Amino acid sequence: MSEEEMKIDLTPTWASVMPILIAAMQNGTAEGKQIANIELNRMAQMIDGFGSLLASIKQYDAAMTEAEKVPTGDDYNELLRLLTIAG
Repeated sequence: MSEEEMKIDLTPTWASVMPILIAAMQNGTAEGKQIANIELNRMAQMIDGFGSLLASIKQYDAAMTEAEKVPTGDDYNELLRLLTIAG
């Protein structure tokens, strides 16, 4: 078994964290409520950014389709840049 196969990803999902954040907002200490509020606001900002990201990708795709252009490496790099995966 390779080292990669032995790794277990324990990164929580928003779906799994949401009930905890809600419970913290409803029943938590002042510090717990503050932390939950910060995380919920961070999630809202990420979701808001997703809409503009998706629009940018759709616009890029539409321009390529309109030009009947076959994607090149540069096109894939631009999509990665839009996704902020690559510089």
